[in-house]
Amino acid sequence: MISPAKVGKAVRESFMITDFDIKAWASCLRDTHPLYHNPYAARSYGYADVLMPPTFPMYLWNRIVKPWDQISNRIILEKQDFRFGSPITAGMMTDVSITLSSVEEVSLFSGTFQRVTETLRMTTKNRIRLEANTVTLRPLDERRQQNNKSRTYRQRIERDAVPLVFSKPWITEYAQCSGDDQPVHTDRKAAEGAGYPAEIVQGMLIMGASACCMHERLEQKGYIQRYWHRFLSPLTAGETLYVQASSSGSITSRTLDGKPVARGGFQ
Repeated sequence: MISPAKVGKAVRESFMITDFDIKAWASCLRDTHPLYHNPYAARSYGYADVLMPPTFPMYLWNRIVKPWDQISNRIILEKQDFRFGSPITAGMMTDVSITLSSVEEVSLFSGTFQRVTETLRMTTKNRIRLEANTVTLRPLDERRQQNNKSRTYRQRIERDAVPLVFSKPWITEYAQCSGDDQPVHTDRKAAEGAGYPAEIVQGMLIMGASACCMHERLEQKGYIQRYWHRFLSPLTAGETLYVQASSSGSITSRTLDGKPVARGGFQ
């Protein structure tokens, strides 16, 4: 457990954002947009170098050692919200801080958890360029999941929804790239022990790969100002996710049978 007495504690580090890191992150997400790969395309938008993808801060979040963190059997991503004050590009030296914002005990249908909110900020020359709120659940008394294939859902898949197939090699590649390598993501036996038929897809892989639906907005504005997701149910290796984005900026992700996996939006 994380002690509530540690709320307000923060850790700070400095990072040079490199074009190699940005391109590697975008490639891991299968995002081929030129703004993330081609400096000439980025310069056409007035940037000095390639643009940082909106979910890249999680690369830092997974690598910074947070002194309040305790060893946990599992960390479950519940919500993620990125807000950009201005674009971040390769070559920028950034000051990164992570603050433990809140800790509370909650009872959900799947058990009792600690709900932990952490706030990551990226600044350059005392100017806040990004604020990201990450809400995770840490199991205190988790009930084993039952794989119920008989349940049906009423939502239908729209024809223009983008299909994303999360294979085990992709999940493993993301685990290595991001640092989100919990056993339930990389070890089938660990996933089965938690009650799932296969490895669980990382929430941030889902969110990062779904960002392909924002390319039109990205080209209109030059960067994404806000991107958020709430995760509703797990997705496992080999399943296909259908991502539907609306012109108003909402995103809904479902499986073929209509099971809701995530909802969110972008600006």
